[in-house]
Amino acid sequence: MQIKERVFVQTLIERGLLYRDAKKRLCPVAQYVPEVFEMKDYVNDSNFSGVQTLITIKGKQILREVFNV
Repeated sequence: MQIKERVFVQTLIERGLLYRDAKKRLCPVAQYVPEVFEMKDYVNDSNFSGVQTLITIKGKQILREVFNV
């Protein structure tokens, strides 16, 4: 089953798993870190750095239940 990105993100926001900060970046709700989401710092080739939100293995199981997959 494929879910469109906008539908996926909007569903996670509506369920209270993610929110958008003042700069409109997606962030996980603190109570779901590190069980569902993991935050990792990164630096790319042009020395731009940021934080990336990743889904853990347990998070994938929870999201399967949320999306009935």
